[in-house]
Amino acid sequence: LIRESEEKYRGLVENSLLGVYLSTVEGDVLYVNETMAKMFGYDSPEEFQRIKAISHWKQPEQRKAMLDNLRAHGRYDGFEAEYMTRDGQTLIALGSVILINDKIHGMLADITDRKAVESELVKYRDHLERLVAERTKELTRAKQLAEAANIAKDSFLANMSHEIRTPMNAIAGFTGLLQKSCTDPEQLGHLDGIATSAGYLLKIIDDILDISKIEAGRLELEPVNFAVESIIEHVRKMLTDRCDEKGVELKFETAGVPEFLQGDPLRLRQALLNYVSNAVKFTFRGSITVRIKVLEERDQQLLVRFEVEDTGIGIEPGKLAGMFEPFEQEEASTTRKYGGTGLGLAITRRLAELMGGTAGASSNKGEGSLFWFTALLEPGYLLEQGQLKAPLQDAEDMLKSGYSGASILLVEDNEINQEVTRLMLERCGLDIDIAENGVVALEMFSEKAYDLVLMDVQMPEMNGLEATELIRLRSAKNPSAGRVPILAMTANVYKDDRDACEKAGMDGFVAKPVVPEDLYSELVHWLGESASQHSG
Repeated sequence: LIRESEEKYRGLVENSLLGVYLSTVEGDVLYVNETMAKMFGYDSPEEFQRIKAISHWKQPEQRKAMLDNLRAHGRYDGFEAEYMTRDGQTLIALGSVILINDKIHGMLADITDRKAVESELVKYRDHLERLVAERTKELTRAKQLAEAANIAKDSFLANMSHEIRTPMNAIAGFTGLLQKSCTDPEQLGHLDGIATSAGYLLKIIDDILDISKIEAGRLELEPVNFAVESIIEHVRKMLTDRCDEKGVELKFETAGVPEFLQGDPLRLRQALLNYVSNAVKFTFRGSITVRIKVLEERDQQLLVRFEVEDTGIGIEPGKLAGMFEPFEQEEASTTRKYGGTGLGLAITRRLAELMGGTAGASSNKGEGSLFWFTALLEPGYLLEQGQLKAPLQDAEDMLKSGYSGASILLVEDNEINQEVTRLMLERCGLDIDIAENGVVALEMFSEKAYDLVLMDVQMPEMNGLEATELIRLRSAKNPSAGRVPILAMTANVYKDDRDACEKAGMDGFVAKPVVPEDLYSELVHWLGESASQHSG
């Protein structure tokens, strides 16, 4: 039995796919199997045995580590080592050894090919990582360049807006003043034409700025509490006259909608006006109906649908989808015949998406159209009396009767805009001083007590933001004098501009070109706040 076991064991060793050997600690080879001999390039085990085992180790420190482990633990499993074959090639093997009676019993598995593959994989991985790193660097650079281009574009568009709005303030301001004093019907017609053209020009630049900011992901909503009726009233005020001129009835339906909602009323008005303006443009008889309705409630939010239905010329159904893309219109001749940039519908859809909704339309040629958008809004609350500003139509009378003689410091560098604003304010009985820049404004503010300051932002010497910050710093040293309201009156009209004004210490914001009713309403509100503060 013992002999049979020995023969079986010998047979297993001789035919093993692993190299099996026996050696002394000093390195004399006592036995190797056929596999081991071939692994190292020898013709027979006997030939291999004539060579000192230590001579096959390529790195002596690896053999020393093996011996140290053997002496310490009696065995050493799973180590990798490099050996030299008979013809000087490198052999990488995975080994396991055990020490019995000062004899080393060992097994080796040739992993040279596997290590070569692994090495190639590591090289390939490193190459890929370098490519990824280079590509990431390129993309980062491209992103930086794109962001810089966007900033440059935004800066250019904002500056263009400012440069257009500044002279437009004079055109619209003087036109408005002349409209109030002129009695000649023909001249009034001319003035109306100037006012309409000025408004159209401003609408174009606003649309270009909006679509640019939306596409760049930089347009932010400003949710506040608002009255739904204020949206309706704004649309009615803007477009009733045009509808009356064409003999088209303008109707509103808001059944079931809360009186107050929370959202961005400015953007809701803008989106709705884009639809209604288009409806007025393409409707020549019949009616235009504006509907606002609640579709559903979602986790304390309301999905509100705004729709505009007209009896106008209609649109072929296949052309509806493309009309919501920038600069698209129903046909190439539309711009020539009806005017328009093709931005209004694209802006409305983008605004709806920003407000958690979407937009769409249905129509048939010659059968009118229905355009709609939805928005997720929150239920609002009743505004307290102190939060309400004077109705636009009453603000001028309230200024004349309640605040005549109030002292206003107007800080404005443009001489024409100085004049038009002075005339607007003096017709309400207000006392006006003018400073042409922030430096002069600081001097005048320190010499006289003013009830309110109207501050332009972009000025030479010292801009409005710097002047406001210095006024607030000086006022902080004399708190008994109270806080004088400072209103930005500027052609920089976007949220970033408003935020900068608020951060500098300004209280309100009046956009150029100045709409007299808006200016008067702001003045009534802030002069009232100032009077209340001083009486308190």
